[in-house]
Amino acid sequence: MKEPQTLATLRPELRAELEAIDAMTDPEAIKAELARLVGLTIETVLKIGRLIVRLDALGYDVDELRFAALPAYRRVGHNQTLPEIVVMLAGSAALLMKVARLPLADQRRIAAGETLRVMTRDGDARAVPLLAMNTAELKQVIAPDRIRNDAEQAAYLRAIDEACQTKPQAATPDNFPIRIDRRRGGIHCGPRYISAGDLAHYLSLLSEKPNSNH
Repeated sequence: MKEPQTLATLRPELRAELEAIDAMTDPEAIKAELARLVGLTIETVLKIGRLIVRLDALGYDVDELRFAALPAYRRVGHNQTLPEIVVMLAGSAALLMKVARLPLADQRRIAAGETLRVMTRDGDARAVPLLAMNTAELKQVIAPDRIRNDAEQAAYLRAIDEACQTKPQAATPDNFPIRIDRRRGGIHCGPRYISAGDLAHYLSLLSEKPNSNH
């Protein structure tokens, strides 16, 4: 299986091109180079990441370019995300950013095609490729800053089960939250909106004397 590339293993020509990017000072020239780099390859991702970092260093607001997966490319430019991860997960922006924030050691495991352990509620574990996981499994296995181990996954599943067993208090007129809506000039009582005029009318009824005929 092919090992992920690192800066130390890149061909000399690419290293020279990356160093040339580091020396660029004209934002327009950098933007033109970004537009030229189409098609996702490891070399392309490395160059795009370096170009974005260079624009950042020059004070250019890269966000206005509306560049897809910009944070992931920026992390590549800072050597925080492997370019292989961007190529591998380019079709899923949410999953890309989830994996891009993992430690490089975990990223290397994923880029190398390793399966990840997915714990079940009965204490067993399955070996599942990242791209074969469903949404629930991805949330269980991948924490914001690491791949969860077996014990952490078991604790995660217990917390999910406990949350599902805790039923929210049923909404009744007595426990509806009251929220002031200054923009509309009224209040919200649970799902119902009451204008200031209606509220004043209801309050005025409280001050009326009861009708003796009723």
